[in-house]
Amino acid sequence: MVTHEVHRHEPPVANLTVKFVREDDTVITVDEPGGTPVHPDGMYRYNAILHILKKEQATNRLDRFTSGLMSMALSAKKTRAFGSIMQKFEIIKDYINKAKGQLP
Repeated sequence: MVTHEVHRHEPPVANLTVKFVREDDTVITVDEPGGTPVHPDGMYRYNAILHILKKEQATNRLDRFTSGLMSMALSAKKTRAFGSIMQKFEIIKDYINKAKGQLP
């Protein structure tokens, strides 16, 4: 028998607290803190939003250093429905940037 074990140390993320904004039988909306990756990828597997919540499926994503509201479906059917809406551009996303200092 051949076994293989990997002992991984992940870099810390800024904030692992996930605040629930809205929840019903099909979708939850969370306030994703900046600095926390959404999907397990690269250096992060366990310190990612989807691993923390485990059962939910992301319907959209935010870049690691972007904070904001993020919806997650509680079923594959609802995930597909959100995907269809996103592909048809029927959802409007607003990005607001806060800058400190002077712009050139």
